Amino acid sequence: MLRYLFLTLVAIFVLMGCGGSERAYRTLQADLQTVETKIDKLRGHLQANRLTNAIRLTQYSRKIVEIDPSLKDLANTLALEATPRGLLYKSLVERLGEFKKTSPLQEASRQDISAASTKLSSIFLASQHEEFNRALADPVNVLADLSQGTLPRSDAIPSQSETGVGMEPGTQLVGNPTYGQWQNNSSGRSFWVWYGQYSLLRNVLGGRNYGYSDWSGNRRYSYYHDYGRQNYTSPSQATRHQATENRAKQKFAREGKTFTSPYARTRAGASQQVSRAKTRQSSAAASSRSYKQLSSRSSSRGK
Repeated sequence: MLRYLFLTLVAIFVLMGCGGSERAYRTLQADLQTVETKIDKLRGHLQANRLTNAIRLTQYSRKIVEIDPSLKDLANTLALEATPRGLLYKSLVERLGEFKKTSPLQEASRQDISAASTKLSSIFLASQHEEFNRALADPVNVLADLSQGTLPRSDAIPSQSETGVGMEPGTQLVGNPTYGQWQNNSSGRSFWVWYGQYSLLRNVLGGRNYGYSDWSGNRRYSYYHDYGRQNYTSPSQATRHQATENRAKQKFAREGKTFTSPYARTRAGASQQVSRAKTRQSSAAASSRSYKQLSSRSSSRGK
């Protein structure tokens, strides 16, 4: 199915290169139906409790309550991610709804159809049940860390970079727009604010407000930040995040300091299974891009 979507996206670019914008539009509509079906199937996987990390979330949440009953509300909130009621699944549904409202579902320009294809591809990749299962590793690992070593981590290994200041349980979710957002205070400093019941994590973190400048240089490994960010971030979220990073960069420049992007390098911590899976996916994407470029050049020469 992943290969199918890559090929249909290739077809869109080839058709646009040959002047077939109407055919490209029809292909986009067909892909939209494919993504809608994929999200519905993911819902079925969650309802039937078929995903490994969803099962772990449920099991871990119960174990955490046994270890520390005061964490019951937080454990139950994290366990919701194993269901269609979780914020991760809801965000995919909301992104698809926003896509249908704002993207061209009638005849449009090449640029509009191209941009819509990119957005749809991202939602499609995020709705793959294998990919969604990997994304669930982050809330699973919050619970694993809260167990103080009693529960093993999922799709991740401990590393030397994950010790010391700023590595408290729950910090792997800081910066993930599914669970909160960066806000500015009166002095212009950006700090992290959790959504809804996830504000309980602030108590786990000792009531600390995480500032963007401190977090960017000390963030820990997470699946979202190091592998899944492109697929699990909407265009509007990406715009807001970039604005926050730009403000931090300007602030550092005014103070004569050097700012390093939180994504300047991939953090250590992923299991070999995750690393290999993402390498294969990147290779597939690169092959698709190369084919599009070749087809575009061939189309231009044939005119």
